[in-house]
Amino acid sequence: MIPASFNRLDELPSTANGKIDKKALPEPQTARKRSDGRKAANDTEQLFCDMFADVLGLDAVHADDDFFELGGTSLLATKIAVRCMTQNIPVVYKDIFDNTTPEKLAALVNASETPLAETKTAAEINTSEEQEPLYDVLKYNTAQHVGEINYTDIGNILVTGATGFLGAHVLKQLIDSGAKKIFCLARNNGKLTAEERVKMMLMFYFDDTYDELFESGITVIDSDITSENLTDKLRGYDFDTVINCAACVKHFTNSDILEKVNVEGVENLISACLELEKNLVQISTVSVGGESINGSISEYVKLSESMLEFGQNLDNKYVNTKHRAEKAVLTAVRDKGLRGKVIRVGNLMSREKDGEFQANFRTNNFMNTLRAYAALGCFPISELDREVEFSPIDSTAAAVLKLAGTPSQFTMFHAYNSHFVHMDNVIEGMRENGIFIKNVSDEEFEKRFNEILSSDEKSMEVSSLISYRANDAEHRMIESVNSFTVKALYKLGFSWPLINENYISRAINALVTLGFFDNAADIK
Repeated sequence: MIPASFNRLDELPSTANGKIDKKALPEPQTARKRSDGRKAANDTEQLFCDMFADVLGLDAVHADDDFFELGGTSLLATKIAVRCMTQNIPVVYKDIFDNTTPEKLAALVNASETPLAETKTAAEINTSEEQEPLYDVLKYNTAQHVGEINYTDIGNILVTGATGFLGAHVLKQLIDSGAKKIFCLARNNGKLTAEERVKMMLMFYFDDTYDELFESGITVIDSDITSENLTDKLRGYDFDTVINCAACVKHFTNSDILEKVNVEGVENLISACLELEKNLVQISTVSVGGESINGSISEYVKLSESMLEFGQNLDNKYVNTKHRAEKAVLTAVRDKGLRGKVIRVGNLMSREKDGEFQANFRTNNFMNTLRAYAALGCFPISELDREVEFSPIDSTAAAVLKLAGTPSQFTMFHAYNSHFVHMDNVIEGMRENGIFIKNVSDEEFEKRFNEILSSDEKSMEVSSLISYRANDAEHRMIESVNSFTVKALYKLGFSWPLINENYISRAINALVTLGFFDNAADIK
């Protein structure tokens, strides 16, 4: 949100009726002198120079010019990725954030011949002491130890990220459970106090600000997990366990926000919990399973609750930072005696109770892919039986609180719905809500997809489908399993709800009413 440049004017130009004449404002001047740049040394560099200039609306771009310093945004980066894809240039969306100049992208392309990796099989990847560096703190997270699962009260809880989708629902679960003392970590935003922000999200999701509880049982601490003096700010508050729901969920960024929040923020919490002798429950994601590139990991290998590192590709910045946070927590458990555990969640979706969806619904990756299919007006038949997981947010919050109270030797859980549906069920739910999507052959789908990509006006509508597509390598997200966690939850008296047609239709309808699918090729 920080402007790339600031221009000082003696006065603002105005129209005849006294309003600011935006058309008369001068073009922003970047701080760097453009004439200092290096000219393209080869055709590939020139190709990216021209592409940058066209997308950014500039006369020319030098080979060492930074895309984002010139005013590039994540939206404009998508346009670069689309053009690369339509021209069969082996550059994907994330590459633009990792290689921000024409010369860096050119070097990436010129070295893009990716050799086939030696495939690691399920037999070669195991959770033995030799293979897993943190074996000692992960070895109990298997089905053979489920009999030792029980629940112990974890005392008063501090919820970080209480203004987020999951954090707000964890807070509501605590309220409904009759917790006498609840603590929340939240920042004021300059206009609203930290307490007002928490109340605002409670009102949004639950139609109640719970004012009376803030006078007695709920305490909001004005800070966040990145604060340098976090330990001192938390000192003296009567909580026993921290449930860290705070995170930056951007998958692509050229700033250090992911590092600051997802890694340094968690390290901050670890230090505070160690010094203050508190329990720490770190909320993570099953996305830390990472990717298999060119078959580097066998398709039979799946991320389990006793696995952390097994050679998966972790180039995605978001996934990488969440993985490093997990490693930091588990290492502190092993080496420093931290009372901590990690709970990986899945596809967080609308409430099972009434279909309420997250406030910032446009950031939901899965829903954005559905929006892309709506824009295409078709879906490949070969994908109709692809399994999709829906974790209702209220059920997930309840599961998190159950698992947080398990014995200390259990350090990892996969808290996502064990009941899957097929994409066919989802597409049918879209049709029931007036969004016509035709089932087509793979060839017809690719033809339609390429038609949309070649259109400057429409290509952005399918951008969510190209973020990880590449022309030079096979990328496959590594799947996960949660058999141990499901058994543990059964033992704790919790079971996941079945996802039926009504739930799917209600979730989609909630977004239809908000105009989310107005880009659909055909809405009846």
